Amino acid sequence: MWRIILIDSSVFVASLLEDDPSHTSVRRFFALFDARDMRHSVVEPATVILEVANTLMRLGHHKEASDITAYFSSAEIVPIDSVFIVSALPLLKNVNLKTADALIAVAAHLSKATLITLDKKLLREAKKITPAATPEEYVKKWR
Repeated sequence: MWRIILIDSSVFVASLLEDDPSHTSVRRFFALFDARDMRHSVVEPATVILEVANTLMRLGHHKEASDITAYFSSAEIVPIDSVFIVSALPLLKNVNLKTADALIAVAAHLSKATLITLDKKLLREAKKITPAATPEEYVKKWR
């Protein structure tokens, strides 16, 4: 069975920063994801890529930020364009999220993807419109 996932920036940042409290569990998620038969495809809204790069830059991780496109090279990029906006508008009323997080939840919904996030509010609200899980929950479910 093919699975589509959208990985939130919180997961990417935790995987790249060794001092992040979720680093170990997120690395387990990526190790399992990489070790399996790759029956996954990853979709990412353009905003997530920029959010990861911006977070890394603010934290002083300039090399990782400048290499960010390598982390997303196999992902399908969801453009935030007029088609996306028209499709997103009716969904926004269903989630109580700031714009950036709402775009992520809507992109997961429109892509028929499971959202993977460490953000508790995003997780709770996204579940109103799309499947969502923490990396740890997803690993347990997928095993």
